[in-house]
Amino acid sequence: MGNLISSILNGLDDLFTSDEERLKAEAKLTEILTKHDTSSQRINEADAKGNWFQSSWRPLLAYICVFSFIYNLVQPLFGLPKHDLTSATEMLYYLLGYASLRSFEKIKGVVK
Repeated sequence: MGNLISSILNGLDDLFTSDEERLKAEAKLTEILTKHDTSSQRINEADAKGNWFQSSWRPLLAYICVFSFIYNLVQPLFGLPKHDLTSATEMLYYLLGYASLRSFEKIKGVVK
């Protein structure tokens, strides 16, 4: 953060006529950046806590796909209405693609 403040102040040196003004601007800039870092940290903490839906949406969609496939297998036996599997199949492909990309990111060390 110190390098950022120094870089900004070096670019603004022409605006300050005294060291006192420069020090005030540096203090204000430090305060603003500290508040920003604190806010970002709070957001990250809240996001890390998560909730039920955040951790369960992929398994829930997988269960829906499996239910659709099973329904499609047993519907002729019981005379149930026919069900189009196009959207369920697409959803399953999206989930498999997403899971494989997440696995690739973990292998490469992009995410923990």
